[in-house]
Amino acid sequence: MKIVKSYSDPYLADQDLFALHQLEMAASSFERDLGTPLAGPVSLIEKDGSLFFGVDKEKQKEVDFSELMTKVKQSMGLSPDSSILQVVGDSTLFSPIGTQKGLQFLQEELFKGDYLVLRGYTGHGDSAKGLADVNELVNHWMEQDPSHAKRVLANVVIPHTLQAIEWGCTTSSCCKNFFIVHNSACFGDDIAASDGLTQKALCLEGGVQSFAQVVNFLSNGTSIKGIHGLRHNHHLTTGAPLERPFFSAMEFLHGIQDIWVNTHDERAIFNYTSDYLATRDLFDPLRPEAATKPALFELAWNTFWDQRLFERLDLLDVAGV
Repeated sequence: MKIVKSYSDPYLADQDLFALHQLEMAASSFERDLGTPLAGPVSLIEKDGSLFFGVDKEKQKEVDFSELMTKVKQSMGLSPDSSILQVVGDSTLFSPIGTQKGLQFLQEELFKGDYLVLRGYTGHGDSAKGLADVNELVNHWMEQDPSHAKRVLANVVIPHTLQAIEWGCTTSSCCKNFFIVHNSACFGDDIAASDGLTQKALCLEGGVQSFAQVVNFLSNGTSIKGIHGLRHNHHLTTGAPLERPFFSAMEFLHGIQDIWVNTHDERAIFNYTSDYLATRDLFDPLRPEAATKPALFELAWNTFWDQRLFERLDLLDVAGV
């Protein structure tokens, strides 16, 4: 599996410098209203064979997503009948077996339709150990056949994506189409736009942010296919065995789905949730974005319960591996 660079590299690779320059220039142009209006607050810039769609973080709720879907597909040269499929999941490395099973899952699903594939731009990978996270698996799928790239749209948040590239996250030179959320946007600030565009979804394991996105998908009536059981049983930062597993969106929802299908017992779902969270760590406290997770989970869980989204879990096709 190709890795663009490792964390030990003392410099950025040429393709990363080019990507940084392209994304910085596009974001600067959007913030100066220099893009071509496309759909509501979303603008388009075409440059050097790449497409850049851009929207201000604060204007995502103004987007008419039906119109935007049509315009994005048209701009990318895809059939108006193509479905937009978003790939979400872990941003930490899967186990060696989990990496293999995750890639197999992606390959099988992405070849099933003429999809426009929506994905995060930056990933993590370790080619020497055969490890990857969800976005690096999409990179690998594209690099096996670069013709796939014409139907891939990469989510970008400015400035956090630029910082991630500088920190050593993996990217792919195959990516030519970008959806940029700008105006001091952080990871997670783009989910209103990306989830609004999504017509189908794949989720590989998934932490708190993926759970929040799956809640959005269920609320929007979007079908999801997912898997869990892809992770390590030790801490990737320290190498120590995990005292408790981390929260898995797909494992958690798989349990709720089983309860609802078999019993339709809301109290059983509530008890299961309490027991599950008591035996899982909601997030990795060593990750830089850890402080955002409790509030994000609380908001997503309240939405899930208040909208009775457990009644829509027929939209979820999930399995453990």
